[in-house]
Amino acid sequence: MTNRASGHFRAGLMRGWRVALAGALTSLCLATMPATAAGKEPLVIVTSGGVFEQAMKKHFYDPFTEATGIEVIPVAAGLGQQWAKVKAMAAMPAAEWDIVTAVPSDTFAQADNLAALDCAAMPNVAGEAIANACMGNAMLRTWGGNVLAWNTKSFPAGKEPKSWKDFWDVENFPGPRSLPDAGYWSTLLMVALVADGVPADKLFPLDVDRALKKLEAIKPHITVWWKTADQSQNIIRSGEVVMALMGSGRVMSLVKAGEPVAFTWNGAPKDVGLWAVLKNAPNKPAAMEFVNFYLGNPEAHAAFTRDFTSETPNRRAIELVSPEERKTRGADPANLAVQIEPDWKWLAENEATVKQRVLELLSR
Repeated sequence: MTNRASGHFRAGLMRGWRVALAGALTSLCLATMPATAAGKEPLVIVTSGGVFEQAMKKHFYDPFTEATGIEVIPVAAGLGQQWAKVKAMAAMPAAEWDIVTAVPSDTFAQADNLAALDCAAMPNVAGEAIANACMGNAMLRTWGGNVLAWNTKSFPAGKEPKSWKDFWDVENFPGPRSLPDAGYWSTLLMVALVADGVPADKLFPLDVDRALKKLEAIKPHITVWWKTADQSQNIIRSGEVVMALMGSGRVMSLVKAGEPVAFTWNGAPKDVGLWAVLKNAPNKPAAMEFVNFYLGNPEAHAAFTRDFTSETPNRRAIELVSPEERKTRGADPANLAVQIEPDWKWLAENEATVKQRVLELLSR
């Protein structure tokens, strides 16, 4: 055999060996992967980010990936930013996201963009979830309240604000404040009216003119109109603002961490979070699978609430939380009694015009 032929022969043997080795390694990898992983695309889920997202990843996203082999890709976005992008993606054959965060009014206002949930095909709805968790085109995820929070270095015990009226009282409770941006337009209007003396059970239909006038009065003292819940935590923790409207779960996470923050449930509009699957979700089967997966495993729900304090829809998880701890939760009867129950239908029907008015006010 010539040297040239011998070289080709050795090269052929090496190529054959490499192909055989690659095939063996591929077979080994496939054998050790979950059976459902093959051919499945990642699942993209939008939430508010921060500690909430971290707790979701730990207790639900990662276990879901382990069980199914489907990677979960989290995306952080505020509600206003999220829905603006959803509307922009509505005409696309496939959106960039699969599951988004929704509030009850979105089940009406965003109905054209949301997929119907086949709740009868989700065994954990009947087996694990509380009543009415499935809302047709959205599933109950978490709930708490939009509470009044303050920095305890600025307002120690005995001198703290107790109501939204105090939030507007800049003489007796001085300092920079924070409210959410126009994406939270309904909460802004509700707390403004409560601060102006409207009883919580007489809020609806909202007196929009009166609420906007009240917001105009506090606007010069709002130094941050926060866009994400994570941002709201950072500014109250750092002392950048002395008072803020925040989600109860975010505040309680700070309290548990020993940060100088306190809050009251008084006048807190209910803050209900839902999972919603986009109608043009690129991985709709995985999205539906995740929603059903999320409702199960009470131990995971109880553990999640220890990392991020909120209520969840698994009905058995409540039994795993101590009575003492439940006194701090939004579902405690004393706390429920002082919260605001929004009229979600009214909010949905009036969102287009009223939200624009709030946006115009904040833009001036």
